[in-house]
Amino acid sequence: MSAYRAPFPTPESWWPTWRFPNELPITGEPPDVYATLVQAHHALAQSTYPKLLFAGNPGTLVSPSFAESFTKRLSNCRVIRLGAGRHYLQEDHAQVIGATVNQWLTELRGGLHANRNR
Repeated sequence: MSAYRAPFPTPESWWPTWRFPNELPITGEPPDVYATLVQAHHALAQSTYPKLLFAGNPGTLVSPSFAESFTKRLSNCRVIRLGAGRHYLQEDHAQVIGATVNQWLTELRGGLHANRNR
């Protein structure tokens, strides 16, 4: 815990860590953040660039069922089911996430080189 607390030694420095969770758009609140999220989802749906979405089970804000339904509205998106996990998936599944991103980037680079040679 000391590593997590080290950057926040005073009550004043705690404010961002308190404020951030209050800005998560849950059930449409807060409205301004929710509106921004809707716009971002629309932009993702219009995009064609490659995307990865990592999902844990049961997940916190992104459940496995949400991940599946959300990515069906997107082009060029791959869902990676990590297994057990809620919020800190990068800590629970660091090796799998790192290896998956590495493989994905290698595949993308291969595609770029193949397209340049045409």
